Amino acid sequence: MKKLIIAAAIAMLATPVMAGDPVEGMWRTHASEETGGHLVLKMAKCGSKMCGTIVAAVSKDGESDPNYAHLGKKFISGMKIAGGGEYTKGKIWNPQEDKTYKSSMTLVGDKLNVDGCVLVFCKHYTWNRMK
Repeated sequence: MKKLIIAAAIAMLATPVMAGDPVEGMWRTHASEETGGHLVLKMAKCGSKMCGTIVAAVSKDGESDPNYAHLGKKFISGMKIAGGGEYTKGKIWNPQEDKTYKSSMTLVGDKLNVDGCVLVFCKHYTWNRMK
């Protein structure tokens, strides 16, 4: 019985480490102002930070484009995990402009608030977790 209690305590302590980061998974970006379509990103750890890779491009009609030129490219890179749903000091790439911006993110439930900034000019978007 004592061994069972010790094993249960170890499992409870190890669970948060094994569970991964809460932002990991699939995310739907905001609709493009130009095309009305959106991207699907896979958020995962890259070393000790978070990155997001483009896994699909979806038109405003809901059709996936298997020939999208940027599939497999990093959209989010080097995002520091600050804790409490906060991610800082990362970069976000805009494939339409081929520009990279300083970025931060805040996780609120199944919503990811994303900010991208150049100097003092920032844009704010909300992405949705895909289920």
